[in-house]
Amino acid sequence: MRTVTATLRNAPKATSTKPYLEVKAFDQHGAAQRLSWTQCYAGTENAGNRHAAAIAGDGSLTRLQVEGTQLDRQRVTSPT
Repeated sequence: MRTVTATLRNAPKATSTKPYLEVKAFDQHGAAQRLSWTQCYAGTENAGNRHAAAIAGDGSLTRLQVEGTQLDRQRVTSPT
């Protein structure tokens, strides 16, 4: 068993303390900046279905949705 010094034992009872931990949060993973997502479309589809989306080079949004055995595709030319 280790003994605890009086200084360490009395530290939690002190009326003022100096912080020893500084936390900084950044919106990145390693050196890669995380993307900030923007909602381009608000539909009324069933959120439980499987979805996929892609933005084409011309700025259009292509959406895919699987409902049961049916695959639906939609192209939104200006998703603003």
